[in-house]
Amino acid sequence: MLAKLSLLIALAHEPDLLVLDEPLSGLDPIARDDFIDGVMRGICRDDRTVIFSSHLFVSSDR
Repeated sequence: MLAKLSLLIALAHEPDLLVLDEPLSGLDPIARDDFIDGVMRGICRDDRTVIFSSHLFVSSDR
């Protein structure tokens, strides 16, 4: 919950560039899917730039 809250606070002021370092660590697979599907698509839809660093492999073939 703390990771989700931190992300929402970071997104609240709608930055043009968002740097996310290991945003998926500590999240279960369902929460990871929700993050990728919801948050990342919302950011990209608004034509903002995201630098995403993770050691987890996330498949996009859904």
